[in-house]
Amino acid sequence: MFKITRMHVAVVGALASFGANAANVGLTSNFWYTPTLANNLISQGHTVSVVNSYTAASLSSFDAFIQDGNGHFDNAALDSFVFQGGTLIQLPWSLGQTHSYSGALNLIGTPNSITYGSLNPGVTVLNSSYLLNGVTLPGAGAHTVGRELGADFTGTGNAILEWNDGSAMLADNSYGAGKVVAFNLHMITSDASPLDAA
Repeated sequence: MFKITRMHVAVVGALASFGANAANVGLTSNFWYTPTLANNLISQGHTVSVVNSYTAASLSSFDAFIQDGNGHFDNAALDSFVFQGGTLIQLPWSLGQTHSYSGALNLIGTPNSITYGSLNPGVTVLNSSYLLNGVTLPGAGAHTVGRELGADFTGTGNAILEWNDGSAMLADNSYGAGKVVAFNLHMITSDASPLDAA
């Protein structure tokens, strides 16, 4: 679970703009990510609602929304949510694997393959960001990693991290009154159960 915590710290970092105030967070239902991530955010003082579907109106009740592309996807509703002040956090598989973002929400392009079980090639810091506060980046070869290979930054947003082999990893962008953050990262445990609630 050590490896997964790194990702959770990064996701919580994306909520840092709310300061001392707890955020009301929406999270799309997915059996891989949802239980552990929700519990982690709740332990940080945030309120988390797991949803199977949403509309522009229902998204307006959240400060932040975490989208996994394996769940329900509505680009227009997400676009409106961010533009009107929401924070959208895109987890892996949101990035064009099952669905694709358009416009200002499209920070990382469509991957051409997914790999699991390969060693981490190391991370390059492209720009400093509040998203990196409190995050320790893994060294090359330190962890088993799953990645959506071939993804590139689209140029829409601010590229923050990339893998040393050039694959996109983390970017953000201000849009209207809100912000969108995109991760291209899976840290996988040795038992191949990356987000088992245990």
